[in-house]
Amino acid sequence: MMKKTLLILMLLAASIASYSQKIFTVVYATSSDNFLNIRTSPSGDSDILGKLYSLYHGLGNGVLLESRGNWSMISTSECEGWVASKYLGSLQWYSGDGPFRIIADKWETPVYRETYGDDASLDLFTTLEEGTIISDHFEENGEYYILTTAHDNLYIKKSDAKQTGSGMVYCVVMGSYSSMEECRNGLSKLPEFYRDGEFLEAKVEGKHVFRYVVRHFVDKSSAEEFVKNAKEYHNVDCWLWPVFRSN
Repeated sequence: MMKKTLLILMLLAASIASYSQKIFTVVYATSSDNFLNIRTSPSGDSDILGKLYSLYHGLGNGVLLESRGNWSMISTSECEGWVASKYLGSLQWYSGDGPFRIIADKWETPVYRETYGDDASLDLFTTLEEGTIISDHFEENGEYYILTTAHDNLYIKKSDAKQTGSGMVYCVVMGSYSSMEECRNGLSKLPEFYRDGEFLEAKVEGKHVFRYVVRHFVDKSSAEEFVKNAKEYHNVDCWLWPVFRSN
């Protein structure tokens, strides 16, 4: 009886832990005046700490920390406090049906957003607690996982997150060369946008070939759209190479 009780308690604890695991959620204001007051407590009478704004370049400026019915606790780059849930919109990159998921693997895992200065650098957007589920629909490019939006994207360094799951990955590939030197020369002719991928050596019909992988996608339709746009807007020929991955 004691063993059975312990087993039930262990299963219950695991269920609670799974249920309470945080999912990275970006939030924004949906009110008619395009902002929400961030308050010190879940009350309209409490002091105002700052503002949460509506979508800008596809992103909100807040991250959801906790929801309690009519009020939600959020953080921005300036403060942490409560906003009215009624006028709160949200963005998530986790649906539960993707073959892979990426999870924050550092005590404070940085999430970056792209900027549009001359140096095309990345700015810190927020940090996530270790264990936070980030996404199961993402792209890969070089050392980063990418969360796409209608405009600005978010970036997480692969060294700061862990990937779990197994399934097909759709590589967008350019070129097929007999040597790495030829592959690099071919890369120099591409627009700058396509030059931050990775080189790959493969064996095709018994011969070693060198290819350039621009992006990895877990969603086939997104990969096909990328290939289509590369040809249509940049006159760049590329194709899909499905690869099974297990982590």
